[in-house]
Amino acid sequence: MPPWEIVDYEPSPKEGASDVGESPLRDYANRLFSGWALLPLDTAKEGLTFLQRAQRVLTVILEGEEGQDRSSYLLSVDPATQTLQLRLPEPPAPADLLAPGRLVLVIGRAQEFLLGFLAPIHALFSQSLQVGWPTTIYQLQKRLYWRRLVLSLAKVRLRRPGQPDLLGDLVDLGWGGLGMRLPWMEDLALQRGAGMEVLLSAPGSLDWESRGELRHWRRVEEAGSLWLRVGLRFDLQPKQHEELLHWAARQRMRLDG
Repeated sequence: MPPWEIVDYEPSPKEGASDVGESPLRDYANRLFSGWALLPLDTAKEGLTFLQRAQRVLTVILEGEEGQDRSSYLLSVDPATQTLQLRLPEPPAPADLLAPGRLVLVIGRAQEFLLGFLAPIHALFSQSLQVGWPTTIYQLQKRLYWRRLVLSLAKVRLRRPGQPDLLGDLVDLGWGGLGMRLPWMEDLALQRGAGMEVLLSAPGSLDWESRGELRHWRRVEEAGSLWLRVGLRFDLQPKQHEELLHWAARQRMRLDG
């Protein structure tokens, strides 16, 4: 079956920008990651209990600068000290990353992710976050660009022969990455706790990302959430991809005034 093609896109109005800097953690995470139910953290006690009860390990794959390999980190609770830990394990096998009970999140720009996601968790738990880096999370926090992490840059139309067009939003993910959200993704997220997102990464990254393949999750029924694996994929020619990234950068500048 032929891939989806981006056939046109137009700027979103400035009034449509989202500012999640003041949002609570759950709302912040859901909006940042298009409805992914990352961790049900209503309170510090509930969140810590959830991680302990489920023995859940959140595997975070952090993409470095262009040309560097990606690193994999594990976020878990230390049962002895009752603290959140982030550690660098041995490179896991691909099958392990999709094992039931483990959530896998692929993102860009490691430091900004730690600030945008782990720092709020740290503040919520009021526990020590053991990062293993000489720079503290609070020093890193000064570098985060908090506002407009879910900024809609454009309305995008995808087309594939024989199927209705798909309309979605090209979004600024806040760490230099571009994403795309489609309405039916948000509907599923609200109805069943599913989360899906299309990522447009910068040129020079992994092939499956630069092709614009949908980020997908293996179907796992756990803790009331349904993670769906879906097969949507669209191809971008190198010239079209570069033009789209440059165009999005201009929209960022326009919306930032």
